[in-house]
Amino acid sequence: MKIIRFALLAIVVFVAGCARVNTTTTLRADGSFTRKVVYTVSKNGMGPSGDDSQQKPEKPEDYFKIPAASPNLSVTRADGANGQTVTVSREVPASAGTLEDISLLNEAGKVMATSSATVKKLPDGKLEYVETLHSVTPGKAADQLIAPDLRARVKKLLPEEFQNTETIDLTTKAVMTNVARVLVGPPDPIFFTLLTATDSALRKLNAAVYFLNVKSFKEIIPSITDEQARTMAKSLANAFNQDILNPAKSAPQPGSEGNTDKNAMSALFFSVSFPGKIVETDGIVDPVEGDVYWSLFPMALDLGDVKLRVVVQP
Repeated sequence: MKIIRFALLAIVVFVAGCARVNTTTTLRADGSFTRKVVYTVSKNGMGPSGDDSQQKPEKPEDYFKIPAASPNLSVTRADGANGQTVTVSREVPASAGTLEDISLLNEAGKVMATSSATVKKLPDGKLEYVETLHSVTPGKAADQLIAPDLRARVKKLLPEEFQNTETIDLTTKAVMTNVARVLVGPPDPIFFTLLTATDSALRKLNAAVYFLNVKSFKEIIPSITDEQARTMAKSLANAFNQDILNPAKSAPQPGSEGNTDKNAMSALFFSVSFPGKIVETDGIVDPVEGDVYWSLFPMALDLGDVKLRVVVQP
């Protein structure tokens, strides 16, 4: 399956330069919030080409657009044994509107992806946090995520009464998007687990994609029965297993280059803490820390904007 070939190729990017972003947003009952973003570039002993002799020291500014300090924004830097970090902290007043925050840079130093955050108080008193991640210059991931025969598989599995072009196309896109979300996030990518513990990762992939697909089928085709949706989802899971475990299909092919930008595999982590209780979220609830978090890789944005959301009752 192409997504697996693409993911394997992306490993080269990951080991060439390990960058990550850890974002912590702390909400207050009045709608104001604090925001801390930690940009880190780890030392790995290798240059971008994998040649020690060509190593060039890398810093967070090579991967991210770091804002300048201001009265409401502090910027601190640290250089440790494991790499360099830049910590950006700010206070955001209530009703401040959209905060344009994180910017990822491509190899040419231009912005390739952004993230923005909004926190607003709803009419019923609840607080809503939404983080929107957007690809400014989409890479090649979208093309690499299309399995050549997936559309034909979807058409074959669809009940005959639903086999029209629009439904087939929408269902095919939904299936690939669901697989990609489980692999590269959000909320919790299993990409590296798939490469290191294939058997257990496949079980997790199958279960997560199965439920996402059933939901997608029912949204796209409201008249489809529960049994029809479940049967399609199970059949597609079996097909993915065969592709992933077939070395001939998983091996890189000429011209299958994927998105090899150094920032395509930078780990992005977002967490939100808050007063009160959770009403709804698409993130993962941490019962120990009492917050909600999401994790993903930038390549996920090639499939379209990603929104992270939580609604709380202060």
